[in-house]
Amino acid sequence: MTRLSAIWVGFMLAGGLAIPATGLEPGVAGTWVGNATGIAGSRPVSQDVTMVLAQKGPDVTGTLSTAFQAGGRITEAGRKTTVRVKGTAVGDELLLSVGPNGRLQATVRGESMSGSLERANNPPLAFTATRAK
Repeated sequence: MTRLSAIWVGFMLAGGLAIPATGLEPGVAGTWVGNATGIAGSRPVSQDVTMVLAQKGPDVTGTLSTAFQAGGRITEAGRKTTVRVKGTAVGDELLLSVGPNGRLQATVRGESMSGSLERANNPPLAFTATRAK
């Protein structure tokens, strides 16, 4: 084989094996519906959560909407709120800043995720969500 042919074959093999990393990682883009639960003071707290996420490589952006419930009922102060989210998804780990002072950290397993939703000056809430069909 001539040197030029060897270089060409090497180039073709290398090019054929180059697979974008984003094609191998599970994506988080889409609509996710779930719940965040915990305790605020001495009262049980539950938030219905909807996230709409877009992903480009590891970068994730979107919105998170919540309806806050205290003691099992939606409160006047807790009407539906929507904030922007921004962060990264690497492997099965999702890390998002939520609004001006919150944070969501979750492990993604196919069509579901679970983790914690932290809010300023409040204990973290347990978080679970599934991808809407």
